[in-house]
Amino acid sequence: SVQTKVVAVAALVAILIAIGAFASTFASQLLNTPAILGGLLVLVLWGSRETLHGLRRLEKRRASIVAQSDAAPPIATPTTETQTTATDEVQGDNENA
Repeated sequence: SVQTKVVAVAALVAILIAIGAFASTFASQLLNTPAILGGLLVLVLWGSRETLHGLRRLEKRRASIVAQSDAAPPIATPTTETQTTATDEVQGDNENA
């Protein structure tokens, strides 16, 4: 999830700061241009994947809502029920006569 990824990035930053404090030569090697570009590439890929995944979920949710509204039976109003009942009773009386 996004929260897990944010925690992972925050932990990575915290580790890099700690390494920089205790091993500055090693940290300077980690923070060179290729490493920074690689990290940015990973962040862009993560972000685009999450965006596409979110859009797919949104599309599925919208399709589900549309399908439910199309499949839902019409709502009967009291007027409709009364008219149907009265019509049925008249037809029933005609059949018995």
